[in-house]
Amino acid sequence: MNTSKIKWMVAVLMEIIGLVVNCFVFTPSSQPVGPIEPDVAKGILHNTVQIRLFAPLRECEQSGCGSQGYVMAQGLGSVVIWQGATLIVTHNHWGEMLADAEYIRILDAQGNQLRELGMEEFSNLILYRDPGTLVFAAPAGLPAAASLDKHIQVQIGDVVTLVHQAADDPDRVELLQARVVRNKNYKGQPVFKLALAGEGQIIPGDSGGGIWLNGALVGNMWSSYINTIKFPFSAEISLAAPLPSGYLQYTESARADSHLQTSSLFK
Repeated sequence: MNTSKIKWMVAVLMEIIGLVVNCFVFTPSSQPVGPIEPDVAKGILHNTVQIRLFAPLRECEQSGCGSQGYVMAQGLGSVVIWQGATLIVTHNHWGEMLADAEYIRILDAQGNQLRELGMEEFSNLILYRDPGTLVFAAPAGLPAAASLDKHIQVQIGDVVTLVHQAADDPDRVELLQARVVRNKNYKGQPVFKLALAGEGQIIPGDSGGGIWLNGALVGNMWSSYINTIKFPFSAEISLAAPLPSGYLQYTESARADSHLQTSSLFK
């Protein structure tokens, strides 16, 4: 057996070992987590909103559909207070929908509509954005908000609570738990790597859902992927964007196109 073939076999073997180690060491879903305190759960859901953008179907604009059709993009957000201002923290993965949308609806955790805004009004509310997070001023008519606590320290092994869409009702949200297994950079974006506890699953539309530690907001859901090779005790892995420290130092002159360095609040 020649040397190059041996090196290739060793590389493949190391990759397999790495996958096993990752599943057993870095995705500790088998470790039990306690239940979410009822008052904490109630507070998180109270401060959660659903965000839906509606853009006209281009086919209808070009050829006519009898009645106007719309395509919808949806996500989640958290209503918080920072320096006396009521804000909504969500993800910034709307892409072209921000330019194409005609209006936006904001609903509570149970699917009750709170506000409908035109896109010009919505755009004027945007205070900050980076690759993982969008922050905008909360319009009137939303529920009382939780105060941000910049002193919360997120540690590896912490159990956090995630907000996501209910599997049996797309108009309602519910809570999941996960363990923080790693802090990392993904394409230059600081993220928490989370191993979901239990049978829950993060799906499209959950982006922007709050990540909460001991009742305090520490980030928003960013993306998720499921292990394609299932080892015992392997978990679904999700990535969450931490709150941007740059924004938490903002002034009234902060602009939506801010290029402040995004970094974890908790370093």
